[in-house]
Amino acid sequence: MHSMPRSLTSRISGMPLAAAIAPGINTALRSPAPNSNPSSVSGTIETDEVRVASRYGGRVVKILADEGASLKAGQAIVELDAAELSAKREQLAAQLAELEAGPRPEEIAAAKHDWEALVAELEQAQTDAKRAEELFAQKTISDTEHDQARTRARTLEKNVAASKSRYDLLLAGTRAERVTQARAALAEADTQLREMQIAAPSDCLLEVLNVKVGDVLAHRSHQAGGCGERAR
Repeated sequence: MHSMPRSLTSRISGMPLAAAIAPGINTALRSPAPNSNPSSVSGTIETDEVRVASRYGGRVVKILADEGASLKAGQAIVELDAAELSAKREQLAAQLAELEAGPRPEEIAAAKHDWEALVAELEQAQTDAKRAEELFAQKTISDTEHDQARTRARTLEKNVAASKSRYDLLLAGTRAERVTQARAALAEADTQLREMQIAAPSDCLLEVLNVKVGDVLAHRSHQAGGCGERAR
């Protein structure tokens, strides 16, 4: 039975203390009392609560951190299923490599041969059509034979034009915009693959992790995201 989509709520408290009292964090410190330990201070430290999620969502296949664990920035917390995405990425990479390499010499030679063969057929068909006109005028061939000769010549004219166009395209090589588009598609696939691992945004403490293997995480737009209220 499939799990219903749910959100990944990871409450993360900023660590360590040195980072918490860095410039820009509102702190209230006071001098140590008489006879107290001069190396200690008291005050309040504000930390951020952050909910982490994947931009694309998916099924959880691995849990890589436990609640209460101290995490480094970029350390993976959850891994999502990326089998289909990996296959798509390989296909896009192969397409890009083919475009960057351009047409093979064998392809160009084959296209040229096909074009030249059709040109020869067209020349013969045009000769036959001209002869058919003469014979038809002499009433020695039927309307059907006359029409067939003219139709064949017109059809071969179109085929020759298409074949020449293909040959010219191969000679010109791959268009730059096609390579650019293929690179962009591959970069997007790489971005999606990176999103299949949900990682800590900074050095932090993982306070709550309410998912398990098999759960389906929704797209981040369906989850509570961003910073939570500051803890004081």
